[in-house]
Amino acid sequence: MLPLLLVFSAPEVESPLKNGGFEDGGESSVSQWMAIYPPSLATPAPSFTASERAPHGGSRCGSIVVDYDGGFTSFTQNVHPKKDARFVSFSAWCRIDDKGKKGAASLQVFFDTKGPSEGGSSVLSRRLTTEEEWTLLEIDAAIPEGTRQIVLRCGVFGPCSASFDDAAAAISSVEKIGCKLAVAHGDYVARAEQSSDEPWISVSIPFPFGGQTPLAVRATSEPQGRVIGLEIEKDRDNRPIKLILKPMKRGENVDVRVETLALLRDRPLSEGEGVALPSRGRVPKDVLPHLEDAPGIDVGAAGVKKAAAQLSRKDLSALMKSLQEFLRANMKYDAGTSQGAEECLEAGKAVCTGYANLTASLLIANKVPARILACTGLNARLQEHYIVEVWTAPLGWSRIESTMAAFPWRDSENLVLRVVYPDAWRSTGDVPLYKSFAPGMGGGFRMGKDDCWQGGEVLDSLALEAQDVDSLEKVARAAFENFTRQRTADSKILLLSAPDLETSEAVREVHLSTEQWLEKIGKSPD
Repeated sequence: MLPLLLVFSAPEVESPLKNGGFEDGGESSVSQWMAIYPPSLATPAPSFTASERAPHGGSRCGSIVVDYDGGFTSFTQNVHPKKDARFVSFSAWCRIDDKGKKGAASLQVFFDTKGPSEGGSSVLSRRLTTEEEWTLLEIDAAIPEGTRQIVLRCGVFGPCSASFDDAAAAISSVEKIGCKLAVAHGDYVARAEQSSDEPWISVSIPFPFGGQTPLAVRATSEPQGRVIGLEIEKDRDNRPIKLILKPMKRGENVDVRVETLALLRDRPLSEGEGVALPSRGRVPKDVLPHLEDAPGIDVGAAGVKKAAAQLSRKDLSALMKSLQEFLRANMKYDAGTSQGAEECLEAGKAVCTGYANLTASLLIANKVPARILACTGLNARLQEHYIVEVWTAPLGWSRIESTMAAFPWRDSENLVLRVVYPDAWRSTGDVPLYKSFAPGMGGGFRMGKDDCWQGGEVLDSLALEAQDVDSLEKVARAAFENFTRQRTADSKILLLSAPDLETSEAVREVHLSTEQWLEKIGKSPD
């Protein structure tokens, strides 16, 4: 697992955490920490104890035992930051106590920006699953504007047994940019339908887009050593990657895994108050295609037009609020046969694809450009996930998490794999998947036991100076574009070149972490 190498110190630091060593309290209770768990799942109830079994420091640690699936069960403290608070650091030592359970342990920082009934945003540390010894988990994150309360959590996703100790937190007034180091991975199978001297498969990976910047890419195969080259392709905004394979005989299969390490940061968000909606005559040429019909984007359907007419056009904020209200009132998350907007609206149910198709259809029916982004989630294995972007002249593209009816949506919540254009291929159920093969080749997505082929994981959260983020993005994005004009004779790509980087200590540490990640042998497809 990638270690967090960046450590920041700054003046005007507040240390708000109480009883971080879990020493105070009764025989089983831990003072200052609240025991929080999802009551709808908690059968049987979780166990929170002040354990004396091999603590990391002192004589006690806090332990949690959960036997149910899902949820987030945690030791929790609430902190009220000062008005000038800019970023928070949160760390704790963690140990998995029962490797036989299939859950995970992590830290979470939740930012309450809108009040208890409206939610906020959160940042997770990397998840601990199999390590036996005490392991340091850390979060460094920028505090969103308007944060009323910061919630610090040491917890588990069940079923899991884990212990926490020596937790620490610091809140500083020094401005930094909250970033994440995250990995996206996808599993595929390439099949030779006839013998081929130069077989290849092309798949989607995260590319320089919005607040995401790839730092390195690697590919592994089973049998090993079958990937002999990589080439980044150019398709409008998208940058799929072509994996060049060794010659294959007819009927031969090769399993491949593609992984991308990326730096994520959040760009400024706006709720759209006072932002005028565009008129068609003032939409840029490159945005115009996103006013068109497409498979699943049923702008002309009677039900879609009727629903779109109910939405407010006062400004972007009013439009999005009325859209959110419509989705919450009329749709539920449930599978159906097709994910086209018209079918999902009639059925009153959809999964993420249908939510995205319907959201885009309602926006375009209101003459507002909208496009679907194919993504992978973070800290989860998922089928490909879809969200939506809406365009206005003052803001450019703004994201909405259509399945959750959440707007605005932060860049760092997803790794974007591609923009779905109106002419992109869709399945018979209107799902905009992507894969491409050399002539005479076939194959597809390689499903695991959970029927998923991809996922994403946050390795670390960072708080970086603005100039350091600029330096990293400038070098890595230029290197990424250079690879659209050349083919490597290797199965990995490093996009951070040390001679081109500025000499900041933080930048050097990110570069070192990237090199260490790239040199690790990736997990073969299972």
